[in-house]
Amino acid sequence: MKIANKISLSFLALSIVISIPATSVFYIISRDSVLSEISGKLSIAVESRVNHIETYLQMLKISVSQLSESFVLRDFIISVNGGGQVSAAAGVAAERLGREKHINTAVSEYLLLDNQGMVIASSDEMSLGQDKSADSMFLGGAGGAYVKDVFYCECCEESIMAVSAPIKDVLTGRLLGIIAARVKMKDLNGIVAERTGLGETGEMYIVNKYGYMITPSRFVPDVVLKRRVDTDNSRLAREHEKIEEHDAHKAKALTVSYDYRGRKVMGAHRYIPWMRWTVLAEISYEEAVRPVRLLWGVSMLIIIIVPIVVLAAGSVIARFITSPIEKLRSAVKAVSSGDLSLRVSMDSKDEIGQLSAAFDKMMETLERTTVSKDHLNSIMEGMADCVIVARGRLGRAPVS
Repeated sequence: MKIANKISLSFLALSIVISIPATSVFYIISRDSVLSEISGKLSIAVESRVNHIETYLQMLKISVSQLSESFVLRDFIISVNGGGQVSAAAGVAAERLGREKHINTAVSEYLLLDNQGMVIASSDEMSLGQDKSADSMFLGGAGGAYVKDVFYCECCEESIMAVSAPIKDVLTGRLLGIIAARVKMKDLNGIVAERTGLGETGEMYIVNKYGYMITPSRFVPDVVLKRRVDTDNSRLAREHEKIEEHDAHKAKALTVSYDYRGRKVMGAHRYIPWMRWTVLAEISYEEAVRPVRLLWGVSMLIIIIVPIVVLAAGSVIARFITSPIEKLRSAVKAVSSGDLSLRVSMDSKDEIGQLSAAFDKMMETLERTTVSKDHLNSIMEGMADCVIVARGRLGRAPVS
């Protein structure tokens, strides 16, 4: 095998040995970086929405708690509990509730309950006289500001929440009644519908303690309180009910699983302990790994192209290196044919240049030696002729 071919193949082998491990390391590092970035975006997104949700719910509790301090409502309940004339006070109380509903468009109805759970005033007259003594908004509101989980309201014909707070006697602290607000879901839905950080296919939704979706799906219609979610992401989130609150508040790591549609997704979640809600953020697996697959394609392209480029470069370098050697080889061949006048005359200062200089010097010496030898041979041949002639003459007898 020619030296040039050996050099080219050596370059090729070296490029393969180096490029494959180097590209593999590059791919692994880049892949982990991409997945970490996706995980970070999902975690930040779910963290941000949960903070927004909790702030929104707290604001609802504060709003209803402030309303529970109304003297108008307290005096009306006292008059009802005392059995006195309540018609004038009822009108004032209903007006106050109606005014609050007009200000807060997220509320579909305000209810005023006595300490037995009966609706004694409302922004909607249709609710008057209803018994809510077994309703969690009454039971929960008796102990402090309370948020009732999402439920379907027959009178509203939509899914809503309820927020309630106690109305107490200022002097004794005795429970007088409950003020409750039925809250529309549009604001909460708007929070989770925000797409920032969720890419093209991402969605976020809330699952209640029973595993049912309480916010709409981006892909499936009519799922609220009807579609139960039982996925790896949701099951992992429910496990956090057993974790201390400060740990459960942390956004969890990226998981790869299948969503409620049976589609492969990457997702993150966070658990809200005091509501027993799980907020799930998910993005299509195909979209999530698209950059990773692009990196894989680039890596394969590098592994293919680098050896080709190196082989081509190695061939050029090999020709550059072996060209002087080829010139020397041609010179040697010419010498073997008897041409002693050939000179290589290379100007390079490397070993090959030194070899060519030595070759030229050898040729000069050989040429001088050859010329001297030829000259000597000519002289010797001339002397031999003279001897022959002399011997011929000496061998003749004299004539008498």
